[in-house]
Amino acid sequence: MKKFWVGLTLAAAMSAGFASAAVYYVGSNADIAAVQAVERKIAPAHNHILGVHVVGDYALLLFWSGVDWQHHTQEADDAFKRVSGERWTRIYSPAIGADTCSNLVQRGVPAAVEKQLCSGWGDIGS
Repeated sequence: MKKFWVGLTLAAAMSAGFASAAVYYVGSNADIAAVQAVERKIAPAHNHILGVHVVGDYALLLFWSGVDWQHHTQEADDAFKRVSGERWTRIYSPAIGADTCSNLVQRGVPAAVEKQLCSGWGDIGS
């Protein structure tokens, strides 16, 4: 019986983890996949994608870039704009550790969209 409860607790914890990870992907599946494909094509080293937020014609992609010399994980994000239909282009890729969200409006992203793109990342993003 003890094994049953341990297994049930583990299954519930894993399910909760997977459910919370889903909030890091916001937008249509097609847009999310298209943004990820562009990122993988331009920056193959950014292969640990943690999430994508799509709002209208703009997207923010968060990726894990590894561990720095002090053994801290590094997260970074890249901003994208829809060129046409399913085509996206990266409009901003700051240095790792830089605050992307404070620079999106200067890159042409409307302030209301910037706020939506940068919210909801929980403890892993902006």
